[in-house]
Amino acid sequence: MERTKKVELQGKQYNVQFPNCGQIIDIEALKQSMTSGHYGEMVTSGIKSMYYALDIVDAISFVKTCMPEVARQFNVKNYTELNPEEVEDIVTMYKQEIKPWIDETLNELKNASRGEEK
Repeated sequence: MERTKKVELQGKQYNVQFPNCGQIIDIEALKQSMTSGHYGEMVTSGIKSMYYALDIVDAISFVKTCMPEVARQFNVKNYTELNPEEVEDIVTMYKQEIKPWIDETLNELKNASRGEEK
């Protein structure tokens, strides 16, 4: 099970730790906060633009919680004030590198808790 992931964002390398329980809760709470409590509705909407917005929300929630050094290095005071072009690299990195890793690790953890072998 891979607990640390090396990722690159705008030419800088980061070693990202798999979120602990508190961080997982913080990520999910931030998703709800950023969408004014409408995250679930947005997921089930079937509207393409909503999925784009959710990608932004997911990426920002993870980076803000688990990679706080990104905000310092790129002088980001508020991710939601960035324009779509400025956040695109974060979203791409999240979707291509972080999300698959998180999903796989969570799946392994669930299987291990059930006593199953991968």
